[in-house]
Amino acid sequence: MDNFAILRIIVYALIFVFARRIVGHFIRAIFKRAYSVAKREKKRLKTVESLLSNVATYAVYAIVVLLVLRELGVDTTPLLTGAGIIGLAFSFGTQSLVKDLIYGIFIIIENQFSVGDEVDIGGLKGKVKKMSLRTTVLEDEEGNLIFIPNSEIKKVKVLKK
Repeated sequence: MDNFAILRIIVYALIFVFARRIVGHFIRAIFKRAYSVAKREKKRLKTVESLLSNVATYAVYAIVVLLVLRELGVDTTPLLTGAGIIGLAFSFGTQSLVKDLIYGIFIIIENQFSVGDEVDIGGLKGKVKKMSLRTTVLEDEEGNLIFIPNSEIKKVKVLKK
């Protein structure tokens, strides 16, 4: 490690802070115009904005960590190769989770239903209490909570109020 390695690490940390702010500002600017839409759409847009912001933050964080490790003399090539192999193995083990997340993204983007809607999902009727990228939670007439993985949602009927 040379004399300027510490200085470069500090610069990388500053780049991380600024890049995170710039990316956050950029994402907010993209969605700012869209916030003038109806309340239902606004909730969906806020969810998508939050998701994009988190993904961007973690991507910038990963890049800065790799740059800092390189400055500390760590060869990052084997780390990236190992991460790729572990990621592949992990993806086989988490197929249903990834499937739930992808279905959740499409449910939100396509605005199929929202929190507060009365729905019939595969014969399960209730009011949508909570939605996440992985699950949808319904409350039936008796007050029971029903947790449905998003990948199991094939047909949805939004009931009239």
